[in-house]
Amino acid sequence: MILRLISAIRERGATSDDGGLDLLHDLVDRTYAEYPNHPSEIVDTLLHFLKAPTCKVSEVPLDQFEQAIACFEGIGHICHWIQSNPEPTASTVTTSLRIFKASSDLVTWAHYILGVTKWFAEDHEDTLRYYAATTVLFDSLFNWRTRILSHLSTQPAMLDLVISWWTFSTGSHPPLHGDGSRDDSVAGEEDIALNLVYLITKQNPVGMAKAILDERVCSAQEFLVKTVLKMRTLLYLNQIPHLDHLPEHTIEIGNLRFIVIITDFLMAANASLHTAFMERGITKVYIMILIAAATKLEDLVEMADYHDESLASLLGLVGYVVNWAINSDTSILGHVNHVVRHGALEILGYAAPYIRRNSRIGDGFDIIFASLVPYAVHPRVLPYFLDATSRHILPRLGHPASNDFPQKKLANTTYLALVGTPAKLLPRDAEERLCDNLKHKPHKSGSSSFASRPERVCNRCHSVAYCSRQCQAEDWKALHRFECDVMSLKYMEQKAQCRWYSYRARSFHSRMMRHSMDTIRKLNSVHNHRGGLDHAEAHGVVWAVDILWEDHPAFGVELEEYVARATRMMPAELQPRFAALVGLYKRSIAADSDTPTVFLVEKKFRFGDVDVTLVVLLEEAESSAPAETHGEYRAVVEDYRIRDMESSAPSKIISSIWYTSERTDIMLGRRIWPNFSATQAISYEKVVQGLKARK
Repeated sequence: MILRLISAIRERGATSDDGGLDLLHDLVDRTYAEYPNHPSEIVDTLLHFLKAPTCKVSEVPLDQFEQAIACFEGIGHICHWIQSNPEPTASTVTTSLRIFKASSDLVTWAHYILGVTKWFAEDHEDTLRYYAATTVLFDSLFNWRTRILSHLSTQPAMLDLVISWWTFSTGSHPPLHGDGSRDDSVAGEEDIALNLVYLITKQNPVGMAKAILDERVCSAQEFLVKTVLKMRTLLYLNQIPHLDHLPEHTIEIGNLRFIVIITDFLMAANASLHTAFMERGITKVYIMILIAAATKLEDLVEMADYHDESLASLLGLVGYVVNWAINSDTSILGHVNHVVRHGALEILGYAAPYIRRNSRIGDGFDIIFASLVPYAVHPRVLPYFLDATSRHILPRLGHPASNDFPQKKLANTTYLALVGTPAKLLPRDAEERLCDNLKHKPHKSGSSSFASRPERVCNRCHSVAYCSRQCQAEDWKALHRFECDVMSLKYMEQKAQCRWYSYRARSFHSRMMRHSMDTIRKLNSVHNHRGGLDHAEAHGVVWAVDILWEDHPAFGVELEEYVARATRMMPAELQPRFAALVGLYKRSIAADSDTPTVFLVEKKFRFGDVDVTLVVLLEEAESSAPAETHGEYRAVVEDYRIRDMESSAPSKIISSIWYTSERTDIMLGRRIWPNFSATQAISYEKVVQGLKARK
């Protein structure tokens, strides 16, 4: 019977005019049941009608599209049968080889089928059917044979097909769940096309990124726009006509995950695509969408298991977005601001009540919060970080209750440390001018005659600042004329990338470091009942301070050991200035026969793909040694640490120096895409060429 049907199909040619197309549909309907009995005959017939046409899409008769779709469905049935009967036989092995060889023709036909839909009106009833036919077939193929996936993922035509699926739209909506079969009441079903794009991109992210940038299917800009559209549409799935039966609280967390991870693959694979995504504000957009998805979980809180696992998954996706922000080298603080201001901490607040009952939620909370904390001490980020923490996290953690579990302790102590010192140093009236002339006799901290003067920043390199024309001229003769050329070239490069470590940030951080060092001296004073740091411990030591310290506020490194290490890491043009600063410190401590009054302090600050190391030389102000204070050790020190900013600090900032070095905490496997010119060693020849070009 089946052989007569196949013979009739071959004879009539599978067109609708003579009934052949109806016969082909009859064969497809019987394929799953009849394949074991007549494998070669069925496969031969289906592949016979899937030979790739050589004409234009517009020249292919419509019947041929219909017969191709029918054959797609038949091959899908064969794939499902073999999957259900995994024991290999001669016929299934032969079928695998034949379909593998025909896979390129299947890709070509998929392009034709998608191409013909451009003729249809936006509301044409066959648009989704044609689209679904292509995605369902390749979903069957990839689930059946990973070898086909590996083979096709290297083919440009397959990559173009994936982009066509990604950018396909019906009216104003992407065709999510294109076959219209989505019928669950909550969430969890994966969209076939999103899964296919995920599989191909995971297999060949570099090839996919290149295909997008080659713009054979659409512009890269359109690809980015459609990516964001897919994310947004997943929040309002029930507004798509063929899915309007779904409940309002449907949450597409699995499909959101596909889009986030696909974006992550592409950004990690290509520098240009990474920049394009970041310039489009992808961190802000994705965070806002993930927050909106989290709010939908409120309706499902009584479903504890589903709710908690979904929330843990959302936190994991927020973690991806936070990593894009902190592992970028362009406008790093701007990206961090985006994720802080637009919901990264808000979703932590939403997760706070559940971190004790689900370890994945607790882990996600820790990772995101700890990733953002190092950037909170920047003047651009701090106000928003404090505001978001106080509004979204602390109320739901029980601030200022006892820290009875790790996440509460982390958030509470961080908030107290930030609001206790850095926040009080932010206002303009708390600012203090720095002077980079090492020969300058420092003004008293807070002196209105000094602080009120505008700093004189070098207008070529923007890397040094002075309190007066006299100090600027003096430092030029002593040091700056030897370093300015290299500094100016670096400034131009880094400014173009929006990653310049500003004078305001250096001033702010220097004052925080001074405050921390003053607090450490107070701690030692209370502990030892004496007026300063222990002489034996403090002389000839460089102090590494922790701005957000709890139990270990600082540790000391022997000066010679520190100088040897810092010199290896420091760029050559800064080494003379560093040597002069260290020399000043050595002369100062050599003159001290009793309690030390000069301190060298270091702190690393996170800054995108690099760490900024700031070294500050402090001198004790006259008669400003912390007075001996009796009482309970921790209480006295904590009160002093969060004290009001006084008009005259116990120590004065003599000078500071900063340099960048490679970050040591980059996420394993994460590739940072810098602007390439910034990573090249800057030779003096290059400096000269750059300066000549500027002239």
